[in-house]
Amino acid sequence: MPLAKLKMYGESMIEVRIAKSSKSWKAEAGQYVYLQFLKPKLFWQAHPFTVMDSLVEDGELVVVITIKNGLTKKLQDYILQNEEYAEMRVLVEGPYGQSTRTHLFESLLFFAGGAGVPGPLSMAIKAGRERKNDDNQTIKFVWSVRNAELLEVYKKEIMVLKQMEVDVEIYYTGEEKDGLRVEDDTAANKNIEGRLLTGSESVEVVTNFGRPKIDEVIEEGMNGVKSLLVVCCGSEGFVDKTREITAKKVVDNGEKWIEYVEEFQNW
Repeated sequence: MPLAKLKMYGESMIEVRIAKSSKSWKAEAGQYVYLQFLKPKLFWQAHPFTVMDSLVEDGELVVVITIKNGLTKKLQDYILQNEEYAEMRVLVEGPYGQSTRTHLFESLLFFAGGAGVPGPLSMAIKAGRERKNDDNQTIKFVWSVRNAELLEVYKKEIMVLKQMEVDVEIYYTGEEKDGLRVEDDTAANKNIEGRLLTGSESVEVVTNFGRPKIDEVIEEGMNGVKSLLVVCCGSEGFVDKTREITAKKVVDNGEKWIEYVEEFQNW
């Protein structure tokens, strides 16, 4: 049984890194697994979580858990007893779900809301890796987030996207914190080209305050192309709004091939 390393990020996030039992085991972008934590009071529960292959350590899977009630709260209590870091054996069932053929589309838009980021993020990374040098395909990743700890968890993945020249827009909707600020003095709700600082390291991104204007982002993604893929995962309201706007674009632009993929999961 694989060994999992659990680490707290802030008060609401747990990062779980799991050693792969086989080199051939691979999680495709957007897939999920069922995890069973082998500790008293926990082992009888199996819960689904979106999974990613680690970009940092070869042979590792990464799951990021939002702490709520039940299992996740018990995990938090256990980790806090061990100074915010713990190890335990886990059973991994899966992966489940299908990957999307992103190479078929000229324009790709990946929308993520809060902790719904793993699916769209891993799919954007996969699309960036598959894009050829002479390919005119455009890729944009849009993330609306109010939890500063999430930025810390995924900063390495965001850097990978930037290195692949994927257009990254992060909309921060939370409160300013000591470890999170923008270098330039800019009024809220104005776009800036800045440096979003998370902890001791920084991630160069196009940083925005407030919520993304989903309609404008999709309209921009449609310009000059015949095919568009929209992928979304997040809260129910975020997903509903993105789906509604995309559906209207499909009706109003019958000459274009517009496809919508929903990664919404309410676990």
